[in-house]
Amino acid sequence: MQLQSGESWDKKAGPARKESCRVARWIGPLPSSYPRPFSAGVAMSQGAEVMRAFCRLSARVVFAIIPVFLATNLPLALFAQEASVAPRPLITQPVDEAQVTVLKGNTHRLARPEFDLGSAPATLPMQRMLLVLKRSPEQESALRKLLDDQQDKASPNYHKWLTPEQFGQQFGPTHSDMQTITAWLQSHGFPVGTTKGRTVLEFSGSASQVKEAFHTAIHKYVVNGEQHWANSSDPSIPTALTPAVAGVLTLHNFVKKPQLHIFQHRVIHWRTVWQLRLPACGRGWSVRSW
Repeated sequence: MQLQSGESWDKKAGPARKESCRVARWIGPLPSSYPRPFSAGVAMSQGAEVMRAFCRLSARVVFAIIPVFLATNLPLALFAQEASVAPRPLITQPVDEAQVTVLKGNTHRLARPEFDLGSAPATLPMQRMLLVLKRSPEQESALRKLLDDQQDKASPNYHKWLTPEQFGQQFGPTHSDMQTITAWLQSHGFPVGTTKGRTVLEFSGSASQVKEAFHTAIHKYVVNGEQHWANSSDPSIPTALTPAVAGVLTLHNFVKKPQLHIFQHRVIHWRTVWQLRLPACGRGWSVRSW
């Protein structure tokens, strides 16, 4: 530090110190030939230099610099994450039970007239039905990009996985949309549960409640000697909810059977050869375990 006129210098004690660092003022760097107050083996720490530099500044300058420092040094990913945490609401109209929309493609393929035994009892319990929720086009695009970035080694999001809660906040419906849909289900007497990822709403009830809420009857069916129940037509929901609802799963008890079948198994000494076939695609292959 260069001394102002009138200040003394002592090689042992260092420069003359002011009573308070608030009155010290930076004049400029010392010449390289100027004698140093410390021996060669002693160096001032970087932290001390920073503190002395702040001490030389007035309070007004310090309070002006701090916000700039924070804004330019916080990771940009934090701001991007905060922006993605607040998706826009998809439900913008009040729920009107008189205006409904059919959710096409939500009837099981085996719920056909030739297997129909008539209506199921009104008290038939229907457990763990799933209302599948939608994402906005912006969320869908952002999710696809994130999935690509997580596998791209050049991306800052490479292998940065999300927790279920983070996924729900960024790519699920808004809190207000969740409340609106939940309130509609509860108004029909369904107990409602949710998942952390906000992809579905789980609810339970009876066949009569399903008929009242979704405008579809539950029938009994016999297929290959097995008795099942399922909705006989596509369900309907209030039109106001359709921007945030994709469909309804498990309005039936048809068990999904695996498409992979083992049709041959033989043991040859210490090795086992499994020959597998996928009927859906008409191709086959062998998997050997040694």
